[in-house]
Amino acid sequence: MEYRKNGTTMLQQFTWEHFLIAAAAITAVWYIAVILLFFRMEIGRLFAGKPKDQRTEPEPPEPPDEEEDNPIGSVSMPEGMENIDPDDLTFAPKRDAESKTQMLGTVSDFLQEIKLLTEVLKREEGDKVAFHQMFTILKARYPAIRESGRLETLTSYLQDHLPFTLTEEEKQHLWD
Repeated sequence: MEYRKNGTTMLQQFTWEHFLIAAAAITAVWYIAVILLFFRMEIGRLFAGKPKDQRTEPEPPEPPDEEEDNPIGSVSMPEGMENIDPDDLTFAPKRDAESKTQMLGTVSDFLQEIKLLTEVLKREEGDKVAFHQMFTILKARYPAIRESGRLETLTSYLQDHLPFTLTEEEKQHLWD
């Protein structure tokens, strides 16, 4: 058997038109097969005339009974956590943004005054008596500082920046 006829191959007998028609036919068969394989339920609903929004969705699986034998055991909550009803959930009352801003401004202003106080005490070599006198005046100028919630931070700042150390008793009575 000879595949050549007068020096030409058989592939030269196919034209571009034949090739494109064959490629289009094979592609169409492929897409039809994929659509029928993966979307047959949707196509069945489309031809049955069932509206799209009335689709039946699968029901969620029922939770397993706790009495069933579970090889792993039941799930327990981490220590310190518990399940509560949404009705039992409460939140802290909403704070007034203006009062919070005022409080932050008060703490900032008071801290600036403390910085000046510590600088003066270092420069003038002040002692605890002078510090307590000036600090009492500062507390009188800023009475809202006691409700700021930043007393420990301010005390720590004083401890770090004063030219002398405060005893534990002095720290406790500092804000009285």
